[in-house]
Amino acid sequence: MDGEFYIVQTVLNEKTYMRVTLLNPKTTVIHIKNLTNSISKIAEKLKIEG
Repeated sequence: MDGEFYIVQTVLNEKTYMRVTLLNPKTTVIHIKNLTNSISKIAEKLKIEG
């Protein structure tokens, strides 16, 4: 996407998941909402690409 978040993949029990780590104590609800919106967009793109 645009580098606003660091989203990586991880494998657990042979399934692949997206993973993020929140470290900044100044993270706000708006940041979390933007993150979840970005994850939704990535998931939709992955569904289309199949």
